Amino acid sequence: MTSSSLLPPAGDPFWIDSPLEVRQIVRDLARRNASVQCWVGTEGPLEATVTEVRDSGDMVLRFAAGQLPERLLRAGPSVVLLANLGSVRISFLVEGLQPDASGAALTYAARLPLSVHRLQRREFFRVPSPASLLCELPLPCAVTERGGGEPGRRAVRLADLSVGGVCLALPAEADLPVELGGQLEGCSLELPEFGVIRFGLQFLNLLDDGRKSGEQLVGARFVGMDLRDEMLLQRFLYKLQASSRD
Repeated sequence: MTSSSLLPPAGDPFWIDSPLEVRQIVRDLARRNASVQCWVGTEGPLEATVTEVRDSGDMVLRFAAGQLPERLLRAGPSVVLLANLGSVRISFLVEGLQPDASGAALTYAARLPLSVHRLQRREFFRVPSPASLLCELPLPCAVTERGGGEPGRRAVRLADLSVGGVCLALPAEADLPVELGGQLEGCSLELPEFGVIRFGLQFLNLLDDGRKSGEQLVGARFVGMDLRDEMLLQRFLYKLQASSRD
């Protein structure tokens, strides 16, 4: 998995290429002292902070101590930056990251990106899940039909999937893994061709009790998912959405 695979495809409508808007978004990162995750090739994430946007058109990054890889010391690496600004997710690519002329330790500068991807939570799309896509949950106790079953892991069908969460389809007679409002840690989902993402789930509502359908539908949101996995999920959903239009 290379860093460029973390970025949304070029045709995505949420790319912004207005120089004024790009500068303002990066300035917001600096103004809020926002933490960003940086990926260089296959190396990352590296924690950094956007500290400044200069009139010259340069942006300045300060990396966390002890994290700087040798690749950043070479000329011209491409670096993918991922960040959250409240409910907005930001991603972009910078080229030619170089030690800053100020000489400050762990401080690097690069030209502002040509474009920035900006996605708000209300714009997250949800797609029906393919029948073959299963979510394997490591459960603290068995999710089995009442009266039997061994504790451990069980493949749970996804009714749908979004960047924000999932709708799980459990057999009508299955016990919920936790009560509504509770959280289940250590969950994972394999995205075909993209890899495994890891997260917790908070169970929010029972959408269908299963008396008619035979399945109880439970809505849950992702908690504790890191930015890399969020971006992989977002790219996977783009692919599903594009395939559904073919």
